Amino acid sequence: MTRHYLDHASTSPLRPESAAAMAEALTGIVGDPGRIHHEGMVARHAVETARQQVTDMLDARGREVVFTSGATESIAMACWGASRRDGRRHSVMSAVEHSAVRRGLRLDPLLLGGEQERARRAGLENVPAVVGFGAAAAALDPERLAAESLEATRRTDLLRSDRDAALDALPGILADLRSLR
Repeated sequence: MTRHYLDHASTSPLRPESAAAMAEALTGIVGDPGRIHHEGMVARHAVETARQQVTDMLDARGREVVFTSGATESIAMACWGASRRDGRRHSVMSAVEHSAVRRGLRLDPLLLGGEQERARRAGLENVPAVVGFGAAAAALDPERLAAESLEATRRTDLLRSDRDAALDALPGILADLRSLR
């Protein structure tokens, strides 16, 4: 039996291009990108090259790309920024919102340690992970990505249609089950 991994909500398999770039960075880049010595400059160059690869993929500007430690930090950072834009004093969210959103809107940030990503986050940048992300972005074929996006939309629409049909049938099924009592 062939298994298919479908739980991409939290993690996805690593692309070979990313693995190769990360392995090279893990063994070849030892500097802190926040330092001005040679090793730090090599690390900074690797981070900025990855940023350019991501901005090229997204057709964005470099200052619009902020590397974080993962989804929870990204969500919290985005929500925090959005909640403070234009002098807003409060935010509204649903009761079932992801915990990262609730925490991001509730807590003021504490900047402890280095001021990475233009003082938007603390801590040391994970250069190998950033380099791997840049390699994945550079390896993407825009035409293939567009085709896969259309296919994903088609499949999502099909699942929604099946779900809606099942929900429409549910009252009848529940009535049948009640009659069995």
